[in-house]
Amino acid sequence: GINAEYGASSAGKYLMVGPFPKPFEKERETNHRIYYKKLKWNEIVFSVGDDVAVASETDKPFYAQIETIFVNKKKVGKRESPQVLIRWYYTWEHVGRTESIKVRPSNELFYSFHADENPAEVLISKIGVVFSTKVVKNPKILFCRYIWNHELLKLVLIDKENISKFFLQWRRKNTG
Repeated sequence: GINAEYGASSAGKYLMVGPFPKPFEKERETNHRIYYKKLKWNEIVFSVGDDVAVASETDKPFYAQIETIFVNKKKVGKRESPQVLIRWYYTWEHVGRTESIKVRPSNELFYSFHADENPAEVLISKIGVVFSTKVVKNPKILFCRYIWNHELLKLVLIDKENISKFFLQWRRKNTG
């Protein structure tokens, strides 16, 4: 199971043991935030772009990709955790009822454009995700061959055209 340092309750409160995660390698600064390239937490160095296991309410972690690492300027110097903006991977448990695909490997993840901010303490470990157009038969290797469109509730096969199209739609919607 997930050890208490990473535990999460259904209310979204995270149990913290020990020191806060330490961000480093400052990237940029805005009026409200300081952005970093890396973060050290529980002897693991996480970087922007890393695929990670994330604490959940159960013993089974969620999976995501780190988009940004930041500290809110109002919280600098206060006992406040750094934050991570993470882009979620979905699993068959999340999308299974909506899809008629017959082969459902337990090691398959679905890339998405769903992202939100979380305290850095939710990060458990780094993981590897292989992007492939075919099923990866080794159950120890996490792989991704579809994009999960969480707004339309459907899977789309990953190819250059689909990635570009979905990214442009997401960017327009989320940058105003």
